Amino acid sequence: MLRRLIGCLIPKRSLNFLFFLCCALILQNNETQAQYIEGLKIITAENKYGFVNENGKAVIPAIYDEVQDFRESYTFVRLGKWGEIDKRGDVIIPTTYDSIARFSSGAILVRMGDRFGLMRRDGKVICPVIYDDITVWYNLFVVKQSGKWGLIDQKGTVVLPIEYDTAPEEELYDLTMKKAGVTYTIDYKGEVIPNTVQRK
Repeated sequence: MLRRLIGCLIPKRSLNFLFFLCCALILQNNETQAQYIEGLKIITAENKYGFVNENGKAVIPAIYDEVQDFRESYTFVRLGKWGEIDKRGDVIIPTTYDSIARFSSGAILVRMGDRFGLMRRDGKVICPVIYDDITVWYNLFVVKQSGKWGLIDQKGTVVLPIEYDTAPEEELYDLTMKKAGVTYTIDYKGEVIPNTVQRK
């Protein structure tokens, strides 16, 4: 409708130009706004990365090899290795890890070499970097250590001994794991469900 009304006053060729110019400006404006995540935008300087606020003021200097957008006031950064900082630029998790990722539960998975550990968003350690593998399951974590499997909770406490021979298989709301040829069914609390043990 807008294009028809303008077309009564402006030649068609000029109208097409103005129409596409407006579209380009809208896209550019949306792109500019999208660059600011939680009020900060990534900047680059001499192949390094930092952040400026919406006033263009540098709040985190461009010293990092790689950065990610902020999420809930924190972001992962790489300075040789990976760590985490807050919106003031304060280091929350030191840049000492080979990789870092966030679980849906909010816990942070860190890796050094071929070992994994867990941390909280505020930098507190849930469990040290001692496990061969860690995955999340409900409010628990499935861990592997020295070829055996078990479960730990959000505090890093072992709730199911790390002595099972096979990786867990999920069945509806439970897990099944094997130890010495015997199959056990584990509930969401990490407890063996009575009367579900299946022997060979």
